[in-house]
Parts: sequence; structure tokens; C-alpha cells
Amino acid sequence: MNEEIVLKRLYQLNEWWVSGTVPASKLESFRRKDLHFIVQNMKQDDNILTIIGPRRVGKTTMLYQSIDTLIQEETDPKNIVFITADDDLLKLNTTDLVNDCIEVYEKNILGNTIAKLSQKIYVIIDEIQYYDNWNIKLKNWYDMKYKIKFVLSGSSSVNILTGTSESLTGRMLHQIVMPLKFSEILRHKLEKEKILFTFSVGLTRKAFLDSISQKNPSIIFEKLKEETMKLIPIKEKIEIVALDYAKKGGYPLQLKMEDESSYTKQMQTYLDSTLYKDIVRLFEIRDPGVLHLLLTIVAGEGVHGSTIEAYSSELGKRKETIQNYLNYLEKAFLISKSPFYSKNMRTRERNPKKIYISDTGIRNTILNQGSARIAEDPAEMGKIVQTVVHDHAKRLKFNLESGALSTTTYYWKKDKEVDIVIEINQKPIPIEVKYSNRIDKSDISGLISFQKKFKNPFGIVITKDRLELVENIIYIPYWLFMLLC
Repeated sequence: MNEEIVLKRLYQLNEWWVSGTVPASKLESFRRKDLHFIVQNMKQDDNILTIIGPRRVGKTTMLYQSIDTLIQEETDPKNIVFITADDDLLKLNTTDLVNDCIEVYEKNILGNTIAKLSQKIYVIIDEIQYYDNWNIKLKNWYDMKYKIKFVLSGSSSVNILTGTSESLTGRMLHQIVMPLKFSEILRHKLEKEKILFTFSVGLTRKAFLDSISQKNPSIIFEKLKEETMKLIPIKEKIEIVALDYAKKGGYPLQLKMEDESSYTKQMQTYLDSTLYKDIVRLFEIRDPGVLHLLLTIVAGEGVHGSTIEAYSSELGKRKETIQNYLNYLEKAFLISKSPFYSKNMRTRERNPKKIYISDTGIRNTILNQGSARIAEDPAEMGKIVQTVVHDHAKRLKFNLESGALSTTTYYWKKDKEVDIVIEINQKPIPIEVKYSNRIDKSDISGLISFQKKFKNPFGIVITKDRLELVENIIYIPYWLFMLLC
């Protein structure tokens, strides 16, 4: 180990040791709701906290914001060390990156060993997936019971979750950070519109749950009408942001980059990094071109999906290879799988899964689709809206079931298909996406068949701008459904 170079680099990464503050350039003005949970966990819980999510969703920014919050709340700045496991300079000048950094930190910054300290020390490691055997090494630290809090971030859930199962079971807590949902983007873009903040998300979600438990869709419908009336003065502005969200997705980059061309270039860079730096490198993929082509095919098919056998035939690769590639893409948060809905687990497994690109900004980047082309193609717009609704339905389940461990969504098909099914408190809620206001019974025949079969509390049809209750089917505008989520 080259102690001098390592120490110099650590000073560069931890400027608060000298200045007492986190540089403003590291902090964004926008702070996600996840930040409160992360800071509370850092202060109150001794388990290792892992922050998992795709690249460029703001994980590193949240780490800096949490450091800033701790310092503002009277934590000694020298009791916080930030290490990047993918830092080339540190990798070249250490034999064991994290252990060597901690050794240099103890000797030169703390002036003592962590074992002898009475105050809590925060060791924050970014991109943990690039630290070999990290799970075993951090287990050794954890089992020593020192006053040390490890906070890890990573862009590959498979590496971190595998590490948990192997040696850190019961010692870790995972916080998944995904792209911003519509309401977060909206609150940033319309932050001066005070009316927006009168929308009662909590009470509307309670009405949704009451409608399920009482099998009475009028409860949530009346609440949605009430909340919509509050937003009438800014409704057109909300619809414009909703349309923009469908095209750009939820990556925070858009909050400071209005130019579509620049935004697309940055998204392409992110996509390349995820494919070639994360997936290809971590899983030692021999044919990255096939991986990229598979992702492009999935994106092009939109929400219709295909079978493993069809992908295998088209790409000339074994089914096992295709299945592995799809698993890698899912673990890197690029795709999301939606199984067939059935009470019978064998039936679920027998049927093919639908595959969604996780974020529409990624989807449109893969397909090189600009806003103008999307706006001119109603069919394409329908696919994009369904992708957004699928993602937000998962978030709705998470919020309604107080942090549900599984946010799996399903689809169902007999003669006609139901686009999305979510289970809330073990009750299935079918959701059909029709980005239009002219919808007749033939358009939702699959949903009607589902309701006859499963006797569920009510169904939902996502519309362009139609809010209506017809028997036990609620027609909800796209933008309003997303606000609920």
C-alpha cells in the first residue's frame, strides 16, 4: 500500500475533514423522500445499510446529502469517511481497498483505532460491487461489534443481494432507490404552484384501501373527484409534465437538463455504462452484442412480450443463455418481469412472463425515439403510458401495503388480456391501460372477464382524461393515477 497517495486521495474524497462542510457542488437542491429514512437508519440502527438502484438515480448524491445532514446535526466531520470502491487511484495503491483505507483513516485522521473510540464512525462505501469479497470482509468488521456504521451503495442488486444470502443474513437492511416517480418530478417542476401541495395523497390512498375492504369503488372515486377539483387551476400544466414524463422517464438528470438532445446523450452514456461496465464486467459475458440486441428487441416489442424460445430462435442462442441475460438485465434494473396472474403457482410458472423496460426514458433511448416521433404515433404512446403505469402500480402496492417486500405486478389473459394486475391485501385489482377517452366495452372485455372470474372489489381503466365510475369499473386519467401512486 502507498499510504501517502491513499491519504491524499481520501482527503480529496472527504473535503469536510478540512472545511467542516460538504461542498455545494456535491449537493442537489432537490432531496428525495428516501433521504429521511437513510439518515434515520444511519443514526439509530447498527445493521449495514445498503442503498441499491440503477446508475444515475441519485444514490451518490443521497450519500453526500446524508453526510451533510449528519454534520449539520452535530456529527464530527472527521467521524465520516467516504470511499469509492471503483476509484482507480485507490485500487492501484492498495492491496485491500477498504481495509487499507480504514487503516490510513484511523492512523492519520482519527489518531486512534476504531476499536478504542466511543463515538460512532460512519464508513460509507460507494459502488461496493467492485470491492472483491466485500461481504466476507465487512462481516468481519461487523462481528467485532465496534461503534461503526457501514453504509453501502451499488448499481448491481445481484452482487449485493447474493452477498447478503451468503454471509450477512440478518446484518443488512436494503433500501432500493429507483428513478423518480411522476409526483416527485411534478413537485420539482411546479414547485411554485402551491395548489399542487393541497393534493391529499395519504387520504386518497386510504380511500383506495377502504374501497377494497368494503368492495365499494365509489369511496375512491368520490375522493378522486374531490382531489381533482382542487387541481383544476393547474390541470393543464400537470398534463404537460405527465406527457413529458412519459417520454423522458424519471431519471433526475432531466431536472437540470432541459435540452432533449443533451439529455438523450447522457442517457445513452448511462445505458452503455450499465451494459458494458456493470453487466458484462460483473458476469463476464462473452458476447455483449447479443445482450444489447436482446435489450433492443425487448424495448421494441413494447408491452406485448415474447417467450424465451422466441428470443432464443431469433438470436441464435441457447434458452439458458437468454434466460441468464434477462436475469442480468433485471438485476441491473433495466427490465422488469410480470408473471401471469393465477392463484395456482404452477399455472403462474407455466405461462410466459411479460417483460417491461423499467423506465420509459431508457426505452426511448434504446429505440432512439424523440418526442416528436412519439407524439405522432398513438400506438407508441399507448405502449409508453402502459410502461409508466406498470412501474407506478408497483409503487402503489409498496405504499398501500406499508413497504411490501414484493411489488410484483401480473398480467392475465383468457381470450383478451388484462394489462396489469396488482394484489393489495391479497385482493386482485385489474388495470387496463387505454390512453384515450373513447373507450367502449369491447376495449375492456378482458377486464370484464377477469372480474367475473375473480370477483375482485373493482377494476381500473387508465384513460387520457376521463374520470368516471361505471358499475364497478373506475376510469382514471393517466396523470391522476400517477399522483395516487
